[in-house]
Amino acid sequence: MKKLTHINMPSFFRNWALASLVFLLIPLLSFGQSSQNDLVGIKLEEAENLLAERGFEIAGSSLFKKQQLWYNAKENSCLSVSFEKKGDHVVTEVTAGDEGKCKAGIEASHKVMDAYHDGAAPANSAAIEKERQKLKDKGLVVSYWIQDIAPGRSTEYWKNESTQACMHIVWNSADQSDVSSDSCDSKYRNNPYPKDN
Repeated sequence: MKKLTHINMPSFFRNWALASLVFLLIPLLSFGQSSQNDLVGIKLEEAENLLAERGFEIAGSSLFKKQQLWYNAKENSCLSVSFEKKGDHVVTEVTAGDEGKCKAGIEASHKVMDAYHDGAAPANSAAIEKERQKLKDKGLVVSYWIQDIAPGRSTEYWKNESTQACMHIVWNSADQSDVSSDSCDSKYRNNPYPKDN
């Protein structure tokens, strides 16, 4: 007991607390460096893949400003990724981004994703059914639909995987009128925002 009386207890606890804090911060600092600094100098496409693997979602992009915003909701972290305008868009800088802009961008992005639905649209006017039958006769099957792809207009995408064909039917969302169908780029065959089952 006498030996303990010679220890300056407040100093001992202060040093212990500082050592513990440093110990806890080291992983956070290394995470920040690995998720940011290692992106500089690589192609934007590679950086995007790495950020997605690390739990980030794109929250905004501007080719004019040569910048993207990325947000990680779990870490509540917003990054601003700057890149070269020409060529492979090599990443030039990664800094902390505006958290408010990141959150607003993610919210807007999720609203867009929520408009995409697998399967056929719950629309069944005679004009829409007529267009659907035409596409079936061409060997296509329904893939997905988008609610209000443009103000007041919905669309349903159809595909043929063997021929890579893509067609879509468009109609007025309110009354299912003004129906038309047309071909589309094969990259639109599948829902880019499928819902997890």
